[in-house]
Amino acid sequence: FFKEMPFKIAVEDDGNSFFKLTIKVRKQIVADGLPIDEYDVTNVGQHLDAKSWNNALEKGATVVDMRNHYESEIGHFKNAIKPDVNTFRESLDLIENDLKNHKEDKNLIMYCTGGIRCEKASAYFKHRGFKNVFQLKGGIIEYAKQV
Repeated sequence: FFKEMPFKIAVEDDGNSFFKLTIKVRKQIVADGLPIDEYDVTNVGQHLDAKSWNNALEKGATVVDMRNHYESEIGHFKNAIKPDVNTFRESLDLIENDLKNHKEDKNLIMYCTGGIRCEKASAYFKHRGFKNVFQLKGGIIEYAKQV
């Protein structure tokens, strides 16, 4: 059943990161406060591996940290837009407002811890008219393993 399921394993995992598997059924994986049919959550931004991500950084893409304030203070990519928010929902409008004049001409690349928030955020920004939306596949966890 889990053949195609990506598992998130901590960077410095000693085999004890997660003590048990818990599966919960939710209407939404990440609460964004929007109606469920507001946008197509499967129409996500293009996934970038670490090498492609680094190339996009070098070419001057607009980098957005989709994590909350606490997480981005621990560490972030240089020049990343880091919304000062406590929840995912708060970040969506702030980011869209900051970048509203660049929906068609900038490459928007985003990252989060494990990639889940970016799945929703990239779909949301595509729905809101951003043309060049990318996300770090597997988030910082996967990036750290590749780099």
